[in-house]
Amino acid sequence: MTCSSCHGPSCVDEDAVVVRCTLDSSVTLTFCDRHVEWVGEYYGGTDFTVHARSHRLDAVIDTNDCEVDTGLADFIEGLDFRGWSGARRWHSRQLAVSALYESRGYVKLSWTLRCDEYTEYWNTTVVMWVEAGSAKDDLAARLHVFLSGPD
Repeated sequence: MTCSSCHGPSCVDEDAVVVRCTLDSSVTLTFCDRHVEWVGEYYGGTDFTVHARSHRLDAVIDTNDCEVDTGLADFIEGLDFRGWSGARRWHSRQLAVSALYESRGYVKLSWTLRCDEYTEYWNTTVVMWVEAGSAKDDLAARLHVFLSGPD
């Protein structure tokens, strides 16, 4: 089974969150295949897949990164549609995002995927633009549901 959103073999979650570049719809970042890990009776984190696609790029990370659970959605939600100066950054062990406000009412999001925090075998960055108002708010809301939704 493949994800209907990104058509990637590793994306099997029907509730995937797809971030699509406003200026080039072939550039996507998909959060999918989410499930909560339990170690005995203890919460072990949220596992999910991040799938980046662009022209001649197809990169996938499978992550168990408890830092992402709410931090990423909170970061996106906190980006002010009225703008800011300089780059705002958020990162976890395998995922990072840098946000720049552009005067045309768009936020430039640079998403970096890393194989893991201990080795630097590979990393890749996908750059996309998202409308700074309702599109950004919708992305934050969908990430909140995806990263903290029921399992």
